[in-house]
Amino acid sequence: MAITEHISLDLVATVGKRFTGTPIERLPDVEAWRAWLGAHELEIEDCGERDLAAARALREAVYELVEAAASDRAPASTALTSVNDLAARPEAPRKLLWDKRNGFHLDCAVLSPGQALSLIARDAIDLLTGPERDRLHQCEADTCGTVFVTPTGGKPRRWCSSASCGNRERVRAHRATKR
Repeated sequence: MAITEHISLDLVATVGKRFTGTPIERLPDVEAWRAWLGAHELEIEDCGERDLAAARALREAVYELVEAAASDRAPASTALTSVNDLAARPEAPRKLLWDKRNGFHLDCAVLSPGQALSLIARDAIDLLTGPERDRLHQCEADTCGTVFVTPTGGKPRRWCSSASCGNRERVRAHRATKR
């Protein structure tokens, strides 16, 4: 799973094969959630099963919103409420540092689980109210469901990944023409 410019879309991508009877859960436990946050350079305090459940709930709310935007339809009001409620929480403190080796850099405090979710909710709001909203696209593979931002210029992408979903769909189409 690639890390994108939007942590909210990365959270949505923690469910693979969303449209199958056996979706892949990439956040199966609290340790996986902590590791996922660490891969996004976020350090959180102790967290438990309730925090993981809250992260999964946010994931589904964000998915509802970005899928609605990609499909040009109205989202469920419960998803809007969930994201707005989390985004309204106080922001984590940040501190600007400077040293000769690194120049300017940001020092973020260790976050509470709620602050981490708030940061992700704010990212979703920025995505859905910014210029990239019109470039949201849902993977066209019939099993995937991932939503991504298509690149500017050139031919728009059809799949979240040409190497996985795109290749699978091209093989399926080739086999269908051979029959």
